[in-house]
Amino acid sequence: MGIASKEILGYTCMLAETELDDQKIMAWFTPDIPISAGPECYYGLPGLMLEVNVNQGQIVWMASQVDLTIPNIAFLDEPKEGKKVTAEQYQQIQDEKIAEWEQQQNKKKKNAKVIK
Repeated sequence: MGIASKEILGYTCMLAETELDDQKIMAWFTPDIPISAGPECYYGLPGLMLEVNVNQGQIVWMASQVDLTIPNIAFLDEPKEGKKVTAEQYQQIQDEKIAEWEQQQNKKKKNAKVIK
């Protein structure tokens, strides 16, 4: 038996399931868009979630389109606050934040599994 997959908006998606706070969550994600994001508070899979189904249809989010247009940098505002750091300081901050995020994800995903 192979990994559960289906096509959404022209992308091949894989199924991941978990139970969180007594809710059964099914997420269809595509590794073709390697962004670990999804609707609401759902994220952490190795690809963009194009569909999330909670409690067998009680709540369903489904992508209606995927726009891969690169934003125009002219629309981005320069930060007004913050501090400058060296590349080494930035790497240390990034490593710390990734470790914090991974700890949070491990707590949330202790029951997660990819269906094969």
